Amino acid sequence: MNRRARPGRDRDRDRDHGSIMTMALVIVTALAVSVTALAGYASTSLRSARVTAAQTQRLSTLDGALVLTLDALRTSSANCTTSLQIPGLAGMNGSTTAIRCTPNGTPTATFSRHDVTITVTGGGGTSVGRALVQIGRAGGVACTASCTVVLNSWTLD
Repeated sequence: MNRRARPGRDRDRDRDHGSIMTMALVIVTALAVSVTALAGYASTSLRSARVTAAQTQRLSTLDGALVLTLDALRTSSANCTTSLQIPGLAGMNGSTTAIRCTPNGTPTATFSRHDVTITVTGGGGTSVGRALVQIGRAGGVACTASCTVVLNSWTLD
């Protein structure tokens, strides 16, 4: 028996020919969109990490500068009048640090209050810390060495 192919049957088989190309195009397009979105997210994360690292470095420098300032005020006769020059502070963490110290109110017999402003510039930004400090010595003796230094407040801008 010799079977003859029906003319319509060959056409049905040819209709699916090339459909894999359309499916592959859809998959490749979906993958390309996903990779583009992931690349954008990674780029944003890297930029954010750099900014966060620089800010953390400045805040660490602020803390170190505050500790060195309080120590200088406690152990020496450093005048807290306009600006303080603290040894070891220059170039800390690759930043520029400025310390400004101004009297706050009228000194009493036992202590004086001072506003200390520490400004750190570096890493593409500036951070400022402000402290209210009391410097004195028990019994009203003039404070020239071994002073008591009390940190009343510490704020970051």
